[in-house]
Amino acid sequence: MRFVSKPQDTYPTGTGPKVIAAGLPRCATSSLQTSFEQHLGYGPCMHFARIAPYAERLRLVRSMALERDKATRQAMLRTLFDVVNSSADFPGMWFIEDLVEMYPDAQIILNKRRSGTEWHKSFMDTIYWFSVPNGVYAWAAWLVETDREQVNLFRVFYSQLPERYGVEDWCPEMMDRHSELVRRVARKHGKEVLEWEPADGYEPICKFLGKDVPAEPFPRTNETADILFIQKFLLVRGLAYWLAALATPVAVFYAVRQLLF
Repeated sequence: MRFVSKPQDTYPTGTGPKVIAAGLPRCATSSLQTSFEQHLGYGPCMHFARIAPYAERLRLVRSMALERDKATRQAMLRTLFDVVNSSADFPGMWFIEDLVEMYPDAQIILNKRRSGTEWHKSFMDTIYWFSVPNGVYAWAAWLVETDREQVNLFRVFYSQLPERYGVEDWCPEMMDRHSELVRRVARKHGKEVLEWEPADGYEPICKFLGKDVPAEPFPRTNETADILFIQKFLLVRGLAYWLAALATPVAVFYAVRQLLF
């Protein structure tokens, strides 16, 4: 299951991103990952689906987000990004300033939605459930190491929203503010940016990257229904861990009671 099971890669080890899709999650990042890996020759692609199933990677990304020393942070980033050929979604979009400096030959795609309102609705319907600091998932997940580390990571991201985007919560304005951040970073490094929306399909991407347009239609992956299913799975798994943890002391209590009385 995506975001839960560890991916079984058949790709050769990469040599650093050649293309970075720098837009926010819920801007066709999973579809872009599929495109890069299966149709455009840029696999493997760094994506949160390659982070979420690994507690140690979640801890590493959290340490990166908290690390203020650029040299130290970029050394951490290299452990994840030196071995891929592309990037989309977290954690790449969060560290776009570092990645553009570290991989100056990488081409930048700014994937986005038609409006911040559209992006915000998609985010709130799906990812927000994972990111509420004291929400149901945060409590249910606490006994599962990967889920607990994911909650801890989202808490760090959430705490950095005011500094990064000038907002106190996930909001529609974030998409435009993130887009401007990407444009500003690109201008600083003299980089061209392809601004792209899912409805644009393969043609502008392939023209930008100098690739032939695949015969297959542009993929649609990680739809809302897929994420809602993952939410239910993780919630049930977390509750099962809690039940198992509570069952043992209860069983011991009743066993002792039977012996004593």
